[in-house]
Amino acid sequence: MLSDINSLTYTELKSFETFIHSPYFNGYDTIKKLFHYLKKIYPNIPQKAGLEKIISTAVYGNEKVSSITIRKLVSDFDKLLDKFLIHERTERDKLENEVKLLNEFGKKLLWRSYERKITEMQSYSDSEFGIDENYYFNKLNYYSEFFIHSHTTSSKDTSKISLKKIEYLNLYFVYQTLVFNINYYSDRYTHKAVKRRPPGMIQNVYGFINEHIKYFSKSYPDIMTLYYKSLMTETGDVKYFDALQNYYRRNKTNLIPI
Repeated sequence: MLSDINSLTYTELKSFETFIHSPYFNGYDTIKKLFHYLKKIYPNIPQKAGLEKIISTAVYGNEKVSSITIRKLVSDFDKLLDKFLIHERTERDKLENEVKLLNEFGKKLLWRSYERKITEMQSYSDSEFGIDENYYFNKLNYYSEFFIHSHTTSSKDTSKISLKKIEYLNLYFVYQTLVFNINYYSDRYTHKAVKRRPPGMIQNVYGFINEHIKYFSKSYPDIMTLYYKSLMTETGDVKYFDALQNYYRRNKTNLIPI
């Protein structure tokens, strides 16, 4: 909907204007005129009711156009806004772009560019891989590409890289399972309406963390936090809150959360 533009910041609105005026993304003057009008009334763009006639006048002047033409214009504009938001998200996630670029280099057999990029990425710090689930997702995708690369170069590190790939696959699964379980038990309506445990492997995840508790406690405080919160949310037992507090008291001097 056109009123979705109200949620953009002014900086985002200016970026969207540049996006619309780029011939690569948009070649329609009618969309530029529509944006020019909407910019004047931003951030108070009304809902659909009564907007069709205003749009017709703002974009087409005295020219008579059908409702179908107006709806097509609005639809095209909305699609362009979708593309803009995707573009903005892509620009913000550097590592996701780098992995995608690696993948494209490989598909197009551009091996010199591939080698240059993967060598460059080996020097990236952990902080450059993002935070929360993005960290684990980007690490998984990176090691997946690195694993493929290790085969093409007959690297002696192939087995080590394979283990890293599996490690981050497990970590990503653990992270997502804990988040899902917290959300499930935080939703009182769902918990009341569905009289059964949520599908998944949460008990297996709990067991896996317990089995490797020293590993998680030392290296992944974000997962430990989710672990205690998940148990606390699921059971309502305050002992897990106490366990979380004790965990940070013991480790606050040497833990740097991702």
